[in-house]
Amino acid sequence: MYKVNETYNRIRSFIIDALAESGPNFLWYDPQYEIRGLMWRIHKNDDDTLPSVPHLHAIEKPYKLDVYNGRIYDAKTNKHAISANQKQLHKLWRDEKMVSIIMDYRKRYKDKYTLPDIPSYAIEVADKMIIMNAEQYEFSFEE
Repeated sequence: MYKVNETYNRIRSFIIDALAESGPNFLWYDPQYEIRGLMWRIHKNDDDTLPSVPHLHAIEKPYKLDVYNGRIYDAKTNKHAISANQKQLHKLWRDEKMVSIIMDYRKRYKDKYTLPDIPSYAIEVADKMIIMNAEQYEFSFEE
């Protein structure tokens, strides 16, 4: 019994330390802007592939946002409900933290799923994030 409690306490301590270092939103990111009048959240470890990998969840309503084309789906029926406008989608793709999370998803799922291309208007931000994190994303650049 002593070893079980000791192991439990070590694991608990490790988790508490990890949470303290990560801050309150280590499992998700809430961008501080609205898309279609709603606030959104991207989970950093969401294995759900619909409507895209990754996607955002509306905080106030059961909607999911495809980050590549801006289509917003009803989370209960998976049917297309509305769409984000181009300006809103561009704002999402200029958010460096958001792009960093998207690129992390793309790295993790590249061998498991066929992922759509990054939208052309987002290439500049995505390239910047890739270059800044080249080692993390295991890319090499040749001149």
